[in-house]
Amino acid sequence: MNVTAQANPSILLDWTRLRELVRLLAALREIRDPLETPEGLRQAIEVVLQIAALLGLDPKLLERLRAIAAEERTFNLVLAAIQFLLGLIVVDGQTDDGQLRLTPNGAPVDQPSIEVDLRSFLDWLPFVLQIIELILRLRGES
Repeated sequence: MNVTAQANPSILLDWTRLRELVRLLAALREIRDPLETPEGLRQAIEVVLQIAALLGLDPKLLERLRAIAAEERTFNLVLAAIQFLLGLIVVDGQTDDGQLRLTPNGAPVDQPSIEVDLRSFLDWLPFVLQIIELILRLRGES
């Protein structure tokens, strides 16, 4: 009796996706630069984008992640939000034109502040909080 095993293509695809997911999770854990640094954030976004695409997540989520990676202004705003949520920068007031002034926590008085659009900053905070939580969980840090 000759029995030949025939692989189901969908099972092979699932194994391929699973291996890729494991590889991406390992890559996320291997990022040595902290998330609150520009390089760490860039690396994390790149890997999270790949994970989100692999898992077929909501295209709107992918668009927001791509906007962070592609637009320098958005990237800096998200980086400031991460630093704010981690307690590395604090609110130091608001300018007359609606900009939120942020300064490094414990910085000397003459330290230059960062100014970001208040409305945009508040719009991005919930999303950034979710991304931080996701990255920390995927890295096994929560």
